[in-house]
Amino acid sequence: RWYEGLPLVVVEAYAAGVPCLLPDIGSLTELVDEGRTGLLFRPDDLARQARALWEQAPDLRRSCRAEYEQRYTPAANVRMLSTIYRNLLERRRPDTGVN
Repeated sequence: RWYEGLPLVVVEAYAAGVPCLLPDIGSLTELVDEGRTGLLFRPDDLARQARALWEQAPDLRRSCRAEYEQRYTPAANVRMLSTIYRNLLERRRPDTGVN
């Protein structure tokens, strides 16, 4: 099975200040700060976690929007990519002229 690494729906939910309920599998666990931007669930725990998220949602809305502002806006994406490229360039070996 292949799971999506960064579902766009999570980014869209955070942009709207909506907490997420995601399965506790793969990279999805990295997208939720449990109790701040949503909750994770195990298959046998979905109903309980859905109720908990429903009850906590009003308190989590600001955290979700803050997560979007910090990590997922176009400006944040450019900053992250710039850092990645800068790190790659700093690690590049000088050209010795030898093939």
